Amino acid sequence: MHLNHPLHNSLQRLYPGLLLAFGLSGCTAWQPAAEFEGWTLYIEDGAEVDMDRYSSTFDVAFEAVEDHFGLFTDNVAVHAISGSVSLTSGNRGSITGEEDAVEYVDGIGATLVPAFHAHGGGFFEPSGIFVATPAVGTAVHELVHARVVELGLDLPLWFEEGAATILGDGIERDGRWIMDGFSFWPWLELRADPPTDDELRELLKISSKASHSVRDNVLVHFVGWAILFDCLREYDSFEWELWLAEYNESEDPFLWARTRLDRALEESTMLDWMLRVEEEDPATRLATARGSWKPGDERVVKLLLDQLEIEEDDEVKVCLVVNAMASMGRGDISSRVERRLWSRGLRALREVELPDKGEEEAARDLFRSYVRWGRRRSRQRSFDRLERYWSE
Repeated sequence: MHLNHPLHNSLQRLYPGLLLAFGLSGCTAWQPAAEFEGWTLYIEDGAEVDMDRYSSTFDVAFEAVEDHFGLFTDNVAVHAISGSVSLTSGNRGSITGEEDAVEYVDGIGATLVPAFHAHGGGFFEPSGIFVATPAVGTAVHELVHARVVELGLDLPLWFEEGAATILGDGIERDGRWIMDGFSFWPWLELRADPPTDDELRELLKISSKASHSVRDNVLVHFVGWAILFDCLREYDSFEWELWLAEYNESEDPFLWARTRLDRALEESTMLDWMLRVEEEDPATRLATARGSWKPGDERVVKLLLDQLEIEEDDEVKVCLVVNAMASMGRGDISSRVERRLWSRGLRALREVELPDKGEEEAARDLFRSYVRWGRRRSRQRSFDRLERYWSE
């Protein structure tokens, strides 16, 4: 049986927190809706939002960012936007009323902008975080920008976006943000089309205030992530201040960045990192497996299925199975590996008991969509309800 699924084409290009400094156009009237410790939630006139979801999301995100950047001293303004964002450049755009508006970036593909941080600049340009759908990783990414502004740091844009991308890559578990740091999309894109030396020099020069293209902004995220991910591997912890000092004090900053970028893009990098699915800590296994469907690499699928054979944590089981399933059709996966997934993975979905009963039922529904005639159309809905386990 071929375990095809509906994720392959529609969800490869989501990128949270695309922009650092965003010029808002329009004159939306924002009203304070709720006060929380350290931040205020603003909504548009007449809008309704899920206060509990925003509260739980940002509580976890604040803790994650403050662990590495220190405590916020100023109140953070968080705006719940309706619709999506239309981009005019890498640091300018406007909020639209259109849901899930997709930007098509030259040479990269479709990109959805679910959140951004704005410096503001006038009565009609408020500062703060703007987010369409509250998700912890997105909130972490944007809070890094907010904290950098609060600290008055003048960081290279590639460094700031790289740090925000690494810290914002992970998964929530038991009310804590578990950082992983390996982001599959930039790794795959940069390996397919690595920047030349001249291109890299130009990307490293881009600042948040200078006008630049949407494509360059996306590439700055990618390059910043790759360079700092190599630092993360070497230091084995998120030591952003040491990384920045190392860059600033290097004899040849470009060569330093080029060397780290190239190391991060080696084929062995992903496979070595994926061995973390065998770590003793189940939270580490969970964060590592999340998003691992994107390469469609049989070696990765085998790692997921090998771990599934001995896995005892039900959340990790779901993550392993869903990402293995989503890998099918994206690469050259042998029928032997596919049969392993069919025999072991589907049974795991039927048997798991999860803290979130909605996710547990989605796992059951996903199982039924593969084994019962007429349930195939519910498959996308099940994957959507299990998004936490596969969407970076």
